[in-house]
Amino acid sequence: PLSARSSRPTISERFPRRRNGCARRDTKGAAPLFFPDETPQSRGEGLSARYVLALTATPFQLKVQEILNLLRIIEAPEADVAALSDGLVRYEATLKKFYSRRHLHPSEPARTRVVETLRALRVENASGGDNPSTPGLEALLRRYLLRNVKDVGQRDYSLVERQDGSVRARPFRKLDDIQRLVSSSPLIPFEVTDRWIYLNVRDLVSDALASGVDDSSKRTFVSGDLRQMLSSYEQLRASSLVERTDLPRAKQVRALLGAARESGHPHPKVRAICDAVGAILDDEIMRIRESPQRLVSKILVFNTMLQTARTLREALEDVVWTKLDPFVNESLAAAGFSGRKQVEEFVRDVVADERETIRARLRSKFAPDHLMLRPEHVKGTGVEIESGEREIVDVMFDRLINHMIQPLFVLRLARWCVATGTPADIDAVRDFLTLRIMERLAASLDRIVDHYLDDTPLQGEAWSEENIERARREIGRLARILAAPQYVGRYDGDVDTDDREMRRENFNRPYAPVVLLVSAVGEEGIDLQQHTRYVLHYDVEWNPAKMEQREGRVDREGRRTSDDGAVRVNFFLLKDTYEERIFHTVMQRDAWFQIMIGSKRDELAKDMRVEGAESDGATEDVVTDDRSRLTSEERAAVMLDLRP
Repeated sequence: PLSARSSRPTISERFPRRRNGCARRDTKGAAPLFFPDETPQSRGEGLSARYVLALTATPFQLKVQEILNLLRIIEAPEADVAALSDGLVRYEATLKKFYSRRHLHPSEPARTRVVETLRALRVENASGGDNPSTPGLEALLRRYLLRNVKDVGQRDYSLVERQDGSVRARPFRKLDDIQRLVSSSPLIPFEVTDRWIYLNVRDLVSDALASGVDDSSKRTFVSGDLRQMLSSYEQLRASSLVERTDLPRAKQVRALLGAARESGHPHPKVRAICDAVGAILDDEIMRIRESPQRLVSKILVFNTMLQTARTLREALEDVVWTKLDPFVNESLAAAGFSGRKQVEEFVRDVVADERETIRARLRSKFAPDHLMLRPEHVKGTGVEIESGEREIVDVMFDRLINHMIQPLFVLRLARWCVATGTPADIDAVRDFLTLRIMERLAASLDRIVDHYLDDTPLQGEAWSEENIERARREIGRLARILAAPQYVGRYDGDVDTDDREMRRENFNRPYAPVVLLVSAVGEEGIDLQQHTRYVLHYDVEWNPAKMEQREGRVDREGRRTSDDGAVRVNFFLLKDTYEERIFHTVMQRDAWFQIMIGSKRDELAKDMRVEGAESDGATEDVVTDDRSRLTSEERAAVMLDLRP
């Protein structure tokens, strides 16, 4: 229990300006509960307690200063904070020296000296010997900080490359020499048309800055307009600099974009991700042919721009349809069905029978009034009732039909018939639907009516508003499950919240959508792992913690594709553009992030087998010409270990 010190003034005395029970400040930022003046000296006037236990999912994102602030919150002595500040500065500077010497052989003295310096700072003395009484960084940090590292699943990282007209994935590891990797890779090359547009946009940004059209105070390292060009041509067309300025170069860019659109010339990254998704689906189809009970693994695409999301959804919908629809028809033929139309007729007949069976069961247990849904029951659920009221069975079964004739449901039915040797007839459809849907649907409807709609007044109490709200939640959840979304869905701020949640719910189930396009609103706090195996970074974030959060949507407990191997993570970068530097920078930050907090220590310290080597213990670390990689000994020397 947190026991406040009685000698301290109360929170209300210290923070008189309050709103909604929280300390309020006039400037943008967090409430100054711990440091009212945002200085270490003001700690004594901040919120205090006898014991402080601070829990954080991410100790720091980009700056080590964030860790020092956490230590001040838990009232670490300033002497220790100062020693850690000095030691971390030394450690980061030495780590940069190590990166600059990774081209050397691991046995060369210039490289081994830097590794030894890092080890000494970590284990022996954080001051580099200037103050003999200072402990090592690890010992200093462990006085206040424990890093409970979760078991991270294996992730296979790759750069998407285009060569000879097709795409392929080039594997790499997080602590490889990224600069050398990127410079030697063809990545996604610009064709002449694309390069000419890119150069004109870059010059347009310079023209706008020189003319005062662009406010330099708002500029970042990479202009927002240039990043829009690197995302998609549709996104670039929506750029205010291109669309609404009269600069000569803007007119030229608009003309180039118009010519590209008329000729049907796609943006190189849009084309690359379409080809990559097509290749993934080819691989998935081959796997299902080999094992009929397998399901299609889902694909998660992270992009940051809304107009690009619209473009990608349309382009990828065509790709997925082209790949999966013929396979659905092939599977139906293999099972013995005459075609999709026959299966749909069987489904409708079975659903009609089951509708009446479940209706009769509910009517035998509950009063007719309790089976009726009214507008107040479905408000905010995504369900619409045109008339004054409608029976819950009819409302849900109307949605059920579309759900069960969607291609992936039909595909699963066909593969089940093949795997079990069941004849392709209406009895097979009835057995499958009963197994997969009907029994659980009947139980859900029974629960909704029994727990919430059958709210018989007790001792004169009125109808329960609380139960109506619970009914809404359950009806909304069931309605989302029984939806029939398209192959490709979006989860971003441009999509209605109910539709967004419907797509997320179904993405975690075996049916559509197969591809989910996710913006920043889906990078944290939601689970997307159930059937997902592929994470595609269409746009790269500057912050490695955000990249880690993206991949964490999939690499978590409950992933049903874990038997298929690692989560496959692909990056899409355009050759000879600012994206190369963005990627190089974020990977360098990620290396510092992982080393500093000790995350994935076990994973990064593993000996990795040489491709094609026999099971004799041979590892990549003993390959003398692969100099850019850290050896297992070096990883063990430089990575902080803050595990309990």
